[in-house]
Amino acid sequence: MDDNAEVLWRWINEHYTQARHHETQRATLSNCILFVEGGVLAFVSNTQRNHGQVSWTLPCFLMALGIFGIFSVLKLYERFRFHNHIADAVRGALESRLAMQPSLSELRGEGTKKHKTTWYYRLIGWAHLYVFWIALHTLVVILGAILLKKTIGFG
Repeated sequence: MDDNAEVLWRWINEHYTQARHHETQRATLSNCILFVEGGVLAFVSNTQRNHGQVSWTLPCFLMALGIFGIFSVLKLYERFRFHNHIADAVRGALESRLAMQPSLSELRGEGTKKHKTTWYYRLIGWAHLYVFWIALHTLVVILGAILLKKTIGFG
């Protein structure tokens, strides 16, 4: 492989590494947020079980954490896609430079086509993983809203 192709290959690898890093950050941050939210929920549940009054600030804090989680997931997904788009463009340049037959894109297309024939892809292949992370944080926001409604006496 010539020096220019080596540079392109290293650039692709760098961007895919960055994309994986953003995926890891998303999982770690979401887990930390969910851990804190679980603690808040346990405190609220224990307080209500002992017939104590829960402050309206706890449900609001829970909702704020959920909203922060949603925006964090969206931002990290944006960074993930950014690095993937650059890596895909550089891969195209590398393919044309090496004139591989079949090309990396053709091989990827064949693998994707085979993957799409499996039953589980047809069942859930439409959804990106970040949608599930957002749904999880959205459920926390909804739970916080329900707790706030109960706390301030509207239900």
